[in-house]
Amino acid sequence: MNRQTNIKELEMKKRIEKLEKELAFYKDNCTVVWLPEDVLSLDDTLTKEQVSWVLERMEHKHDATLGISWDTVDFWIQEVKNYE
Repeated sequence: MNRQTNIKELEMKKRIEKLEKELAFYKDNCTVVWLPEDVLSLDDTLTKEQVSWVLERMEHKHDATLGISWDTVDFWIQEVKNYE
């Protein structure tokens, strides 16, 4: 191993340690994730920008009492299509 390889390995170990610490936060949490693929599974004609818009609206405009469901995803898909 050369010096450059050792430096890269050390950097990678530091990044892994940092990620492990960040992930430890989620140990006792419940996190639900909606992906672009979820949006596209309902409408595969949307652009990347439209999908991002839908996901952003889902996150910031949902009713926390009700959460986010497939109906929520569909609602925002219709909104982005009406907006265009």
